[in-house]
Amino acid sequence: MIKWGAQFDKLGFTATPTNENFGHTFGGQSYRIQMNGPSEDSPTLLLSLDLSADELASMRGFFGSCLRLPIVSFVNSDAWTNTQEYVFGSHDQTIEWKTDVARMEMQNPEDRLPNPLPERRMKLSPMDSTDLPLQEEDYWRIGDDFLGGNKFIRIFGSPYWLQDEVIETCPCHKPMICAVSLGYELPEQTGLFCKKPFFIGEAALYFFVCFDCRRVRVVWQST
Repeated sequence: MIKWGAQFDKLGFTATPTNENFGHTFGGQSYRIQMNGPSEDSPTLLLSLDLSADELASMRGFFGSCLRLPIVSFVNSDAWTNTQEYVFGSHDQTIEWKTDVARMEMQNPEDRLPNPLPERRMKLSPMDSTDLPLQEEDYWRIGDDFLGGNKFIRIFGSPYWLQDEVIETCPCHKPMICAVSLGYELPEQTGLFCKKPFFIGEAALYFFVCFDCRRVRVVWQST
């Protein structure tokens, strides 16, 4: 498995909570999700990224007409262990769920996260070279932050792969960008963004985006 090396040299951001007036948010219910399927669980808005933010100015050429990027997944059932796909509105805050969920097994009630998650403003903190898995020792050190630490949200830049690197292509045949890599907090921790730690299992979620089609594909890898 190739999980570290010079090819993983792209700087991005990690997310931290803030009381300042940033447009990025964790949680909330600012999107209306349209889907068919079982009603036991429903997708949860995890992040909403303000693509017009100054810190993302150098990337605006990738965003097209998109103003915000919603990051959404099932979290309270095993539905996230299948590839998920959705399309988000360009100017209205709607999400059309594209993947069917034939069945799902719910988490135990005491392990479930709130849905919706409480909304909290986020600040994007630029990565530096110590956040990049350029060598094996870097990879294992960064893993302590991504899996159980305070840097479990990585935005743009080089993802932290638990297994082999993944490349995704949109149905329009254009390559998709891995916009967000989402690890977890440990169950015994106090949550960084809300009282309950963010933990859905010993795995990471990866959110690939085609900004032309406003399509997001969510894949997962286990530890």
